[in-house]
Amino acid sequence: MSQLKTNFKGLLTLLILLNIFINNLHAAQQSSSVNFNGTNITLVDGDITKQKFNNPASAAIVNAANVTLLGGGGISGVIHRAAGPGLNEECAKLKADDQGVRCPIGHARITGSHNLKEHFAHIVHTVGPSLADYPGSAFRNGTVPSAEHKILLENAYENSLKVAHKAGVNEIAFPSISTGIFAYPIEQASKIALTQIFKYVKHNPGAFKEIRFVLFHDRNKDEDELQDITIYKNVLKQVIHEMEIQ
Repeated sequence: MSQLKTNFKGLLTLLILLNIFINNLHAAQQSSSVNFNGTNITLVDGDITKQKFNNPASAAIVNAANVTLLGGGGISGVIHRAAGPGLNEECAKLKADDQGVRCPIGHARITGSHNLKEHFAHIVHTVGPSLADYPGSAFRNGTVPSAEHKILLENAYENSLKVAHKAGVNEIAFPSISTGIFAYPIEQASKIALTQIFKYVKHNPGAFKEIRFVLFHDRNKDEDELQDITIYKNVLKQVIHEMEIQ
């Protein structure tokens, strides 16, 4: 009987280790990374509030916020709920204009991470352009991005990096800005995002150890619809090629 128990425990341990191996293999398959000018640019599929970094004290995530910075739907709501009420209280103390705007479109602000400080010390808040047709949206002119939309999205990424770098951040994780409830087409938004990141790293070598994109996995998508990370991976190859021939 004792031998049977020993064999059972051994089998159970083996199954646990096998499960860990499979999960790690799946995670590796769902990620992509390239080193450019001394910075690791990484794509992962996951939850941005659960990201881990080598040095939490100099790490940040980016919140795709609205102009009030007081939470809301999409990723902003997820981050505010995970960080706790302290984040909303800190954001509310930031200077606002008479319309309640604390962060204009394309700009960036930085706060503490509150309940998430064990994983990263800072949260950078930026507001991307919106193509969604609902009251209070930043733009209400249809679903085709204009030249102004493109410039504002570029600014959102660039200003986020500038604000983070000024605060001593050298590891940072972005969501895909404006491609959720703000309805910016992800094929175009991903090209803008990755191009801006590569441009910043090209002109600021060593500013960041890692710039990470944490992309949403939509389990409700049809099998023939590409997940966000697949789109970003395809665009990453294009951007690398373009940077090499410049």
